[in-house]
Formats: sequence, C-alpha cells, structure tokens
Amino acid sequence: MKVSLATTLNRSKGGQFAVHAKALLGCPYDGHTLATVIPEIENSIGVELKKIVADAGYRGHNAPKDKGFKVYVAGMRRGLTDAVKRAFRRRAAVEPVIGNCKSDHRMGRNFLPHAAGDAANPVLAAAGYNSHGHFRVKGFRAFTASSLNSNDCIGLLTGVGLAAR
Repeated sequence: MKVSLATTLNRSKGGQFAVHAKALLGCPYDGHTLATVIPEIENSIGVELKKIVADAGYRGHNAPKDKGFKVYVAGMRRGLTDAVKRAFRRRAAVEPVIGNCKSDHRMGRNFLPHAAGDAANPVLAAAGYNSHGHFRVKGFRAFTASSLNSNDCIGLLTGVGLAAR
C-alpha cells in the first residue's frame, strides 16, 4: 500500500499542515497517482492548484492536461524562475511531515482491519498531525464547544481550514 500525502507549499503559522492524505492500494508508480489525487485535493480545499512541486518519483506523471497548472519535478534545470527554485528548496519541508506521521501518528504500521482500515489509517494520521499543529498555534488549553468556532472545527478535523488560508 502506498500513501499520498500533500502539504501546502507556503509557510503556515504553526508549521506545516497535511492538506490531503489518501491510501492507494497496491504499489503504483508515483507519477501515475496524480490523476486520481489532484481532483480530490482541489475538491477538499476548494481552490484550483497553480503549481505542484514533487520529488523525482513523479517524473513521467499522468497529471490531467486540461488543468491550468504546472508540475515541477526535482531535477528540472531549464526554465525555472526564482520562485520555483525557492519552491524546490521548500519541498524539503514535506519530508518531516511524512516522517512525523509515520513515527508519531502510527502511519508506519496499520493496526486497523480490512480495506476500510487501510483507507482510514493515513487520514487519521494526518488529522492527528494537524491537531498537534493546531495545539501549537492556539496554545494548549482545554477545548470546549463554546471556545471553538466553525473555522477551528474545520481546521482541527481536516486540516483544510488552517492550510487553505
């Protein structure tokens, strides 16, 4: 099983947030996962993607051609603007998110049974990672129903409310 984990490219207050997590059955080639993952990311955050910065495993990708974004793959040298070069350096911030989800939030080994457990495990790990970041931003305090507003609930449960802003 392979897990697709997407984070924001820009810095967020309180650190990185996992915007999208999905379990992909089997062991598909990284580049072949973009066609299924990109529409789901756009649906969950409600914004069309402008650029995707990926590691070298996404070379030869099958991203939809009708979308108005560009996929930048590690190792590209020609035609890169300074902003894209900065984005490549920022791409290194995704690796700690993956490592923390594996080690601290039990994504390294799945303890949930069946295919439904395989699908739920990375989503729950990403939610746990995002809630940890939410506590860093808001300060650790006991959350009550009266202390949360609707944006906090969205950010706490899915990571979309905090990462999309």
